[in-house]
Amino acid sequence: MNAIVLVGHGALPEAMKASVEMIVGEREDIRTVCLSPDDGAEDLGRKLAALDEELADCVSVRVIADLMGGSPCNAALERYEKDDRVSVVSGMNIAMVIAAAMEEADAAGMISVGHEAIHDVKALAAGT
Repeated sequence: MNAIVLVGHGALPEAMKASVEMIVGEREDIRTVCLSPDDGAEDLGRKLAALDEELADCVSVRVIADLMGGSPCNAALERYEKDDRVSVVSGMNIAMVIAAAMEEADAAGMISVGHEAIHDVKALAAGT
């Protein structure tokens, strides 16, 4: 079994999961960890630790954080730095989460899809 863990500020991880599920259908392999305004680093650590039992049998865990250097990303890196089953990437966007869910993309694949999804749409529409 594989898992995806979305970590981020506020309700973003839950909203991202809901949006992805609108496109690909319900997913039991996606977990969310949200940093609420009153949370500190220890709270994030506890929230991540609460997933340990669920993730214990996973062959691969892809953690996708909203912001490089943000508390959720830093907490995930601290928690999983030595766990070879876990990749931690930042810059969460819907395209990379879909790639992780549908294609089981690894870190490099998620990053590539995430980059490819970013466009200046107005410039493209204008043909420039």
